[in-house]
Amino acid sequence: MSDFDRVVIVGGGVAGLTLANMLEKLDINYIILESHSEIAPAVGASIGLFPNGLRILDQIGCYERVLALPQRLITTSHNRNSQGKSLSKISNVSEQLEIRHGYPVLFFDRQWLLKLLYDNLQHKERVALGMKVAKIRLVGGSVQVITKDGQVVVGSMIVGADGVHSTVRDEMIRLGNTLRPGYFPVGEPERVPCFYRCSFGIAQHVPGYANGELNRIWAENWSGLIISGPEDRVYWFLFDRLPKPKYGSNIPKYTKEDEAEFVKEFWDKAITDKVTFGQIYSKKLSSTLTPLHEMVWKKWFFERIILLGDSAHKPNPISGQGGNGAIESVAELVNAIVRMRDAKLGGLGDFDEADFEKIFSQTQSARHEREKYLIADAHYQQYLSAHENKVMSKLFMNVLGPLGGDEMFFSILGKPFIDGARLEKLPIPSRNRAVPFNDELPARPLSGAIGQVATGCFSAGMLSLIWLASKSMRLPAAGLNDWTGLTAISRPWSGLGGGLFKAIMSAFSYPLEGQPPASRVQLIYFMTHLAAPILSYTVDGHRACNRLHPLSLPSVFLGIMQVLGIGYVAPTHALLEAAQGDNLPTTRFISPETSEALLPALALGYGLPTALMLAPGFTNSVKQNITAIWQFSPLFVPALTSMWRRYIGRRQSRQQVPGPEKGDASSQRKDVADATQALKREYLWTAGVQAAVHLATMAYACFGRDMSVADIFFRVPSPFKATWNLPDTGSQIATFLKYDFGIASCAWLVSGLYSTWDLRRRGYVTTREAAKAAAGICLGQILVGPGATSMLLAYWQEVTYARLSTRK
Repeated sequence: MSDFDRVVIVGGGVAGLTLANMLEKLDINYIILESHSEIAPAVGASIGLFPNGLRILDQIGCYERVLALPQRLITTSHNRNSQGKSLSKISNVSEQLEIRHGYPVLFFDRQWLLKLLYDNLQHKERVALGMKVAKIRLVGGSVQVITKDGQVVVGSMIVGADGVHSTVRDEMIRLGNTLRPGYFPVGEPERVPCFYRCSFGIAQHVPGYANGELNRIWAENWSGLIISGPEDRVYWFLFDRLPKPKYGSNIPKYTKEDEAEFVKEFWDKAITDKVTFGQIYSKKLSSTLTPLHEMVWKKWFFERIILLGDSAHKPNPISGQGGNGAIESVAELVNAIVRMRDAKLGGLGDFDEADFEKIFSQTQSARHEREKYLIADAHYQQYLSAHENKVMSKLFMNVLGPLGGDEMFFSILGKPFIDGARLEKLPIPSRNRAVPFNDELPARPLSGAIGQVATGCFSAGMLSLIWLASKSMRLPAAGLNDWTGLTAISRPWSGLGGGLFKAIMSAFSYPLEGQPPASRVQLIYFMTHLAAPILSYTVDGHRACNRLHPLSLPSVFLGIMQVLGIGYVAPTHALLEAAQGDNLPTTRFISPETSEALLPALALGYGLPTALMLAPGFTNSVKQNITAIWQFSPLFVPALTSMWRRYIGRRQSRQQVPGPEKGDASSQRKDVADATQALKREYLWTAGVQAAVHLATMAYACFGRDMSVADIFFRVPSPFKATWNLPDTGSQIATFLKYDFGIASCAWLVSGLYSTWDLRRRGYVTTREAAKAAAGICLGQILVGPGATSMLLAYWQEVTYARLSTRK
């Protein structure tokens, strides 16, 4: 194999050694030029490996070797204030990440990972130590690297994986400015910002520091990330905000004297309620004070040279994504090389400059926007942690963090993982995970403006329905004082709400007594279909993703529904659902106890009062009492669900039998399966009842002599007329109910189509599946009715999410 037919990797760090392992797996020649005299120098740094990085290491056969290193899994994560007080606590962090994403989070010495990656290489003779790059030349179909000691190394291409102070980057920019002026943005090196300096290091045997604990310190103008490691190590990162940001050549370089001053300043800072920074530092094995560059370079390549890792994209280390992002970038480079090799049926020596430009362009296109996101995400984490915005920081630290709970923590932590890269030519080992990576989804997620346009159109539609409700849902201002205008409403409760309660009772009396005749059929249909939003809103109120959201308050929506009408509430609720944004499959989880309680609560809380209200044979006083109770029946459902859930939980705890511990992987998978099965059953039961009522109503309207479908649902005056001149109060009530139900049905139809589109946008279903579902939603309005259709859609969505959560 010719020396020209190889990749020259400058830098034997995480990016360089990982790239070498990938190239070996795919039979591509390489040489690593490492400036240090040893491959794994003790530079005193730690590294955090997250699921997006570990999945790639798994593909190249390194994951099991990583697990074989000394480990200390993170069992507890604390957010603490500057006094060391814990403000929120999350348990079983590493285990939960493994359940969700297939891999845990692992922290250990960076030196150990470098040695592991080196040991995994089959061709260690391709690693050249003590090779400091001095100059790069582009020479007719190849590149040359000239080292400090005058050696010349030749290859087809160069990968600059030599860190934030990259010599390869400097040489690449020099060559670009000479050979193609204007290719690189003028002055970009001087625009690299630095907002913080960081003390990082490794300590061991720190008295009082809890094993398995990760502590994140929130303080004014500084923050900290302190992690328990293997062999009783403690890894620390202390971030200090600079008085003013520094840029380019003005970014300081810190000496040991600077570090000593830093340590003196922060010595007494509380890390926990038992440990200070000074106590950690006094047990240090190694330490460094460094400025933190934060940058995604605009151009990563020129001719046959490309930058990867910190030389191209450098995040704040508070996110832990620096090393993982480097692993992703080298994976995308290898993907592009292999695609070109397959297309040309030749090796690197057969590629010309245009081929390399295509390879490098594909690599940067695959990674540039993602790295901008990861670096912005890390910057925002630091922004909050160091109280750059005191109001936002205190809100998150004291309210959102403690109240958001585990699901919010793991959703925020997990979102950067799911769009991670992979090696296209190597299989992904099969590992259980509840949250699939985007490239494991049934379809490719859709991005760009199309999502914003769809959301904008949907929001405009829902707002239009709310406006239409304000125009059309009119009740007579006077006359709603008696039972059908003939019998006084004189029950003890009739004065509640300053006459509002009596007016609502009077309004329901007209359709109950069949004035006009079609209105009673309309009322039966309407009340039966209200079971769908009552069940849906109650379920949404218990979903983990809605914990700090208005959707967590189903009683509020159901109470407003009883006063203003479902015509106002349905589009409002749909708008709030759409505003939730992207949620991971795990955020929809509700407990098995809740799912088991829903159907009895719906039947007893809403079904029974509705059946009694519609039943014939009662006297007016009894009807009035039942109708009064029915007004609260939607509110009974969430209340009974909560009560029943607690009862089931207590019953199960008393009947606990030996088995998997609550919270472990098998127990959580069983909980998800049980909850999903119960929800599916409840949706089917509710859909069945509503479909039966729909079919019976349609049959009665089509074959009866005294009314038609139009009489029941559609014959209404224009909402844009100031007055309607309807013949009587009963007709006014019937018109109100037609508009109320009609607007709600439109909201359910449009929100059903939008939620189906949203599943396709996220890649959770294929285009074909989404099209079939959309057709079913439209046909369902006619065949089984709006309520049953919405329940069947909810059933399909549960099946879809359950399918995602069992993919490997």
